[in-house]
Amino acid sequence: MSNPFAPATPVAKKLKILLYGPSGSGKTLAALSFPRVALIDAESGSDLYAGRPGVPAFHRVRCKTLTEMENAVTFIQPDAGKTFDTLVIDPISVLYDVEKNAQSANNTKDLGFREWAKINNRMSSLYTKLTSLNVHVVVIARESVDYAGEGNNLKKVGTKPDADKKLVYMMDFVVRLNDD
Repeated sequence: MSNPFAPATPVAKKLKILLYGPSGSGKTLAALSFPRVALIDAESGSDLYAGRPGVPAFHRVRCKTLTEMENAVTFIQPDAGKTFDTLVIDPISVLYDVEKNAQSANNTKDLGFREWAKINNRMSSLYTKLTSLNVHVVVIARESVDYAGEGNNLKKVGTKPDADKKLVYMMDFVVRLNDD
């Protein structure tokens, strides 16, 4: 049998990064340090940084729904890095929550199997688009508490990104920022 392995060669890969952490930990500022940023701003957090000394200029679009975000991503796809080198989504947590609320029957917090399937399919489709973009992608998520156990026996075991659980598997790097 012949050797199926070949030497690995370097590639110019565009990074896909998930940043998460508590409020004030520097997630947005870190993301804005990437080159030629196009920012999808879901909660107006970039207002603190526009024109600030030491923060590179960036372009932004404000989005409150996944549909608005998908439209912005649709612009980035064919541009393929000509105008922007980096797409930042800040934060995905807001857009994920809006999608959950939109799928919630009669505005209740209880989601059935079909509603979760719609949400999961839409998020998976979005993540596939993001990871195939020919630009760096930095997704920002809020931090939430991770619990283990059942019923009244839940215990805090750590923290996690406040986002769809599949997101962490789609990124090249997952970075938790601390507020210190």
